[in-house]
Amino acid sequence: MPLIAGPQLLRLPDVTDLHADLVAGEIRVSEGPSFVDVSRVAGPPIAVEHAGGVLKIAQRKRMFRCTVVVHVGVAPGAKVAIRTVSAHVVVRLDGTLDVETVSGDLEVAMNAGVIRFGSVSGAANAVLGKDCRFDGRTVSGDLAITGCTPELVSVATTSGRVRVSA
Repeated sequence: MPLIAGPQLLRLPDVTDLHADLVAGEIRVSEGPSFVDVSRVAGPPIAVEHAGGVLKIAQRKRMFRCTVVVHVGVAPGAKVAIRTVSAHVVVRLDGTLDVETVSGDLEVAMNAGVIRFGSVSGAANAVLGKDCRFDGRTVSGDLAITGCTPELVSVATTSGRVRVSA
């Protein structure tokens, strides 16, 4: 499994399934040609593995000051699963998105697909097509969902604000 310790661009065959496990920083995911573009690594290197359309990106050594900034291109309709402690997640795709974070925020734009978001204090801002499904759970993070049919939205929060608009 290659380790990336600094800025590097990898061009890949079609990525149909992405699994990312990061501590802090930012991960951007978009549709198009498949690639991994790492622009910053502070702390231990990240591991990148690609086989059979599945791309795995992980910070194996979790330390207090682990920060990564990475942009990933995936095939249309890809399944994306992202786990972070505090990394900011920005996603522009149609497909399946599953994000779990402690305090990282999610920004997503999707015309068609399913989104599941879980966080302790991170917020989600989603601009969606009318047929998208959104399932969001937070303790104190705010949830703002715009564009999709309200009946396709399921949200729960203990103290965060919720805004859903068609």
